[in-house]
Amino acid sequence: MEAKEIAKLAQIASVLEVSGWPKPGNVHRTRNFDDMVFQDFAISAVVIGSTMEEVASQAKEIDDLSKAELGRYIFQAVNETNRWIETNTNLGIMMMCIPIAAAASISDSFDEIQENVGRLMDATTVEDAVNLYDAINVADAGGMGDQDEFDVMSEKAKDELRANNQTMFDVLEISAGWDRLANELTNKMPVCFEIGYPRFSNFWKSSDDVDVINKATVLTFMTILSQIPDTLISRKYGNEVAEDVSKKASEILEFKDDDSFVEKLLEFDDYLYDNKLNPGTTADLTAAPTNTTNMDAPKAAVSEPSISQGDDNMPLDLSAKLTELLNMEEFEEEVTEPTDEAEFDSIVELARAALLKYGEDNEKDESEEKIDGIEEPNLIADVPEEALFEEIDVPEEELPTEEE
Repeated sequence: MEAKEIAKLAQIASVLEVSGWPKPGNVHRTRNFDDMVFQDFAISAVVIGSTMEEVASQAKEIDDLSKAELGRYIFQAVNETNRWIETNTNLGIMMMCIPIAAAASISDSFDEIQENVGRLMDATTVEDAVNLYDAINVADAGGMGDQDEFDVMSEKAKDELRANNQTMFDVLEISAGWDRLANELTNKMPVCFEIGYPRFSNFWKSSDDVDVINKATVLTFMTILSQIPDTLISRKYGNEVAEDVSKKASEILEFKDDDSFVEKLLEFDDYLYDNKLNPGTTADLTAAPTNTTNMDAPKAAVSEPSISQGDDNMPLDLSAKLTELLNMEEFEEEVTEPTDEAEFDSIVELARAALLKYGEDNEKDESEEKIDGIEEPNLIADVPEEALFEEIDVPEEELPTEEE
């Protein structure tokens, strides 16, 4: 899988996670918190793109997995987010999606990704741990090290890591007992691949509902929450409270096929919000299977590839329209859809001539309804006039107007 596509999938997963409605207890389209709002998460999803592409590109080029620098990229993503957003919106998501991105880049098939996540985590270094600590401090997030000797907030924390030769895997393993993300990263992501992915993927691929992606996201979130008590809640309020929240989620899931399901989700959302019970770890765990499902078999989230010339893209639907136009009898050369830059150049030049020819014919006989079996109004249907001018660089004054 190409690095650019991997990056886009991570951005899509981040957007889908926060857009899930109603995703109880978290920020979503109709629920803001006092210190963070929906737009914060949407912006965060955008600004991680370049980092996700970098980590995927680097993973493909290295011959030693310890050079993947997962910690550095987690820190880079969080630091970039911090330039735009004042609160921690995506540390957990980046901790999940960056290893997945690197693993996808070095995998020949989807089935290899989970195992490669494990291999990459096993190969992490002390400097990865140092960078992870820096990321946690930038995001102002707690929970990973404040319960043990390796305290991320300690002034000597990084010196202690180096002195004790603690890798990122090592410090996450220490935290795995009370932090589900740490547990996930040190055990080949079982929640992502064995709970979240099957739930999201099966529903997404089996339903024709226009709102299928949103429903799959919410169902995945609720499924994970029902089976895995949220460790953000347990750290704040204790294991008993976290387990009670999971029990309530499980009870609500029994109504997933009932007309009352959304109403029950909204009631659960209000209950969690009113009691300040934020299952934020579950939200991070939800983004990961959303990401991996798109890697397995993109259904609608990823567009078909486009023909490119330099930095410009020509959508295939526009290419097809121009091809249709160019194959009129007036042009002797049979034109197929372009497959490379040289052919693209040829298409553009012929398109200019075709459009001008069409204008001349249209001016000569306005009453003519068809040219070679093609209805005039549909020759460039659905293509915005401004976009067409931009793509083929035809001066507007050279084209016929409605008044002409």
